[in-house]
Amino acid sequence: MAKPGPTIVWLEQVDKADVALVGGKAANLGELIQAGIPVPPAFVVTTESYQQFVRANRFDQLIRTQLGKIASDDTKSLQFAAMHLQEQLAQAPLPAPLAAQIREAYQELVTRPGSAMQVAVRSSVETDGVAAGDQLTVLNVTGAESVIEAVRSVFGSLFAARAVYYRATHGLDHLKATIAVVVQSMVQSEVAGNLFTLDPLTKDKTVLTIDAAWGLGEAVTTGALTPDRYRVHKDGFKMLDRQLATQAWKLARKPGTNTIAHMPVAPELQSVAKLTDAQLVALAAMGQKIEDHFQFP
Repeated sequence: MAKPGPTIVWLEQVDKADVALVGGKAANLGELIQAGIPVPPAFVVTTESYQQFVRANRFDQLIRTQLGKIASDDTKSLQFAAMHLQEQLAQAPLPAPLAAQIREAYQELVTRPGSAMQVAVRSSVETDGVAAGDQLTVLNVTGAESVIEAVRSVFGSLFAARAVYYRATHGLDHLKATIAVVVQSMVQSEVAGNLFTLDPLTKDKTVLTIDAAWGLGEAVTTGALTPDRYRVHKDGFKMLDRQLATQAWKLARKPGTNTIAHMPVAPELQSVAKLTDAQLVALAAMGQKIEDHFQFP
């Protein structure tokens, strides 16, 4: 029998070889740290922790009972079972030793230099057995007990309806699907978005494409608003073109609270470029460094 893996690890302790233990997101974030890329500090509640949680609450039996006899084309039954499983996992207690480890790790995280009291609690899964983007992220979580609650909710999101349907239609075992959770220092970003080391529309590998909007990046990745788009040539990081988007609102923390809300953008900022030329060059150089490390766009 294989020796159980650790239940908590720090992001700087892992790399791309650790996908089975920490999921793809955490493994790649750890790899970025190894490559010298700045990444907000975080610890990972590993897939071993998820398995302990499942065993402690006998969810393996519940999963078999709820999903084992439902045909893959019975979407209504799958959706009902998925909703029930998510609720059960989100409400069940973590094993006491694991909860204690999370409390200890959270206290260490928030005292690290440059860290905030608020954290983002993020899903990290292996690519097999899940549909991309289905698992949960909880932003602006404050306090160890709230982190534990968020971890349970992220565990439960492994049984989001689309993920359950994906596994059912691909003949994948629900009990072999695992999830890890990244608990990461929250960045209250002024500007956020996406960077691609190619043009995602034309696949031109000589170009870096940067999307940027005021506030948190979730509004960009979900398509809730249209960001600025900048195209930078890799040769000398020369600006090729910029498409500026008018932005009347942003996703940001509501002042005096930990609530994420639609906040107004000041009128004088609504139609201006979100990033300066110097920032674009710095981002382009970082993107190129990441591509060079991974050896693909």
